[in-house]
Amino acid sequence: MAFWGDAIDTMLKQIRRLSWPLYFGGLCLLSMSLKGDVRVSNNWPGTVWERDYATGEKQRVTALGPLMEQRWEAMGTAKTFRPILTEFENPTEETRESYFLYPLFGRKQSKYESRWNIFNLIKGNRKSSSQTDDELTIFPFYKSWRGDGPGGRKRALFPIVGRVDNFFWHDSISWFFFPLWLHSTKGDEDYYSMPWPFIRWRKGPKTGGVGIWPFMGHYWKKGSYDHKFALWFIMYVHRDHLERDVPTVKKGFLPFFASESSEKVESRTWCWPFFGYVHKKDPEYRETHYLWPLFVQGSGENERATNRWAPFYTHSTKHGVDKKWWLWPLLKKKHWKQDGLTIEQFQFLYFVIWGQRQYSERDPSFMAEKSHFWPIHSYWDNGAGKKQFQFFSPLEPFFQANQVVRTVYSPLFSLYRFTQEMPGHTRRSFLFNLITYEKSPVRTQFTLGPLLEIEASPSRQGFSLLNGAFGLSKESGKKTFKILWMRF
Repeated sequence: MAFWGDAIDTMLKQIRRLSWPLYFGGLCLLSMSLKGDVRVSNNWPGTVWERDYATGEKQRVTALGPLMEQRWEAMGTAKTFRPILTEFENPTEETRESYFLYPLFGRKQSKYESRWNIFNLIKGNRKSSSQTDDELTIFPFYKSWRGDGPGGRKRALFPIVGRVDNFFWHDSISWFFFPLWLHSTKGDEDYYSMPWPFIRWRKGPKTGGVGIWPFMGHYWKKGSYDHKFALWFIMYVHRDHLERDVPTVKKGFLPFFASESSEKVESRTWCWPFFGYVHKKDPEYRETHYLWPLFVQGSGENERATNRWAPFYTHSTKHGVDKKWWLWPLLKKKHWKQDGLTIEQFQFLYFVIWGQRQYSERDPSFMAEKSHFWPIHSYWDNGAGKKQFQFFSPLEPFFQANQVVRTVYSPLFSLYRFTQEMPGHTRRSFLFNLITYEKSPVRTQFTLGPLLEIEASPSRQGFSLLNGAFGLSKESGKKTFKILWMRF
């Protein structure tokens, strides 16, 4: 399927040819059109530069408000022409990620392979040593991949004919005019359906069974399992782990009765699923259900417990996680320990107010914090002096772990942003950097686009107007006037 790989390559190259020249050309033209003092970093709506407080090295440049941006980070560079094109490049690991109108199109490249996807429904990947796509998927209709051995390429066309491996917890699944014929394998067992799901049978070593769904069925494997059902899912008897001294047995005549017994679990349910109990062993835990899932009481070893009177109040502890609900889904509080940290989390209506704090067990003075008040603001504090506050923030609570969304879309809503790289070094920006205010122990700067700049430091104080066309400064005890960029 070289066509698909070449088509994607051609499309991405054309996008980059159109977008990046516009991006970089725009930055250059906007900067050149606003001539002035090189000290002035705010040429809004042209380029606005952010530099490291200590070294003066460039960290970020934006233009046309939030539309154009490039960042220089320890792991590489990130550049975006929002919301059209975004790229992350890591020269050390030789990787590049490109996105066009995310999540419409994405591509990840390394020295070993190149993967691309269109809305996560059409996917392909190509090895660096290959001239064709190693795999192409058009979900759920088509799949093509390079097979092992002399067979060459393999293809599957759903629902007409095909076979795929390692799919939906099966070693292989094949079909012919689905649902007319379906065949799957799992280990040494073969599962057949004709048509699916109504007539099904199994074959294999010591394996057999047949079912006419939903009326009745019986499937078995000697020494492993024995499953029977009638009027699915009303009546069933499932016996699993027959090789053990105490096998797992599940029985049910729903909705009247259901039970489960094994080496570690014993449960009974009446008027399923409302009334019953669960007894788990090793570790010991007992739970009683009254109108499940509303009223549940349980207690056991390792401080595990459940006290649920939903929707009014719920308190549960499990695997070290302490969780409480009040007037579900109104208020939720969660507490647990992980990697030497004590973590507390609070939620109001799931995402409207969301906050988390982390405390170090080794350093009592350490506290990291992250909070969201949707859609008003978001706040981050890494506990090591780095902080950030953003107003307006409608996306952050939903995509906290999605770096692409945070890079492409979140800055489009950032009317005000506060950043602290380290204690005493802060930067505030309003209206996408139209107004900025930076402060450090050795320097303070205020800018109103290219109209006004006020700067104060031990070596230099002064102000300038119209991007340095007019100004007054005092540097090393010497005063300087500027008129139309000429010094007097």
